[in-house]
Amino acid sequence: MPKKYELTGEWKMVKGVQVYRIKALRDIGNVKTGEEGGFIESEDNLSQFGHAWVGRTAIVMDCAYIRGNAIVERTIIKDSVLVQGNTVLIGPKILGGNKIYGDF
Repeated sequence: MPKKYELTGEWKMVKGVQVYRIKALRDIGNVKTGEEGGFIESEDNLSQFGHAWVGRTAIVMDCAYIRGNAIVERTIIKDSVLVQGNTVLIGPKILGGNKIYGDF
């Protein structure tokens, strides 16, 4: 299956970590081809499968990973956090070894 997103040339530093804006290469759920998302440190933070997405106002870094159909918005997710399933996460910082999943 072809990639669903790519890292753009836009980047910024967050707490000493360089993160890159993502852009959809195909329609992903409600996200349309060409739509820009939030920032990730590398492709190790967001699955290329499913409908998982990092919204425009979110940052995912360190060993955090978003997969399945999870959507994150208006948050910073870092350290060893896993967000998966049909989760929609909007809100404050999520740190540590948390696992967030399910049908919310």
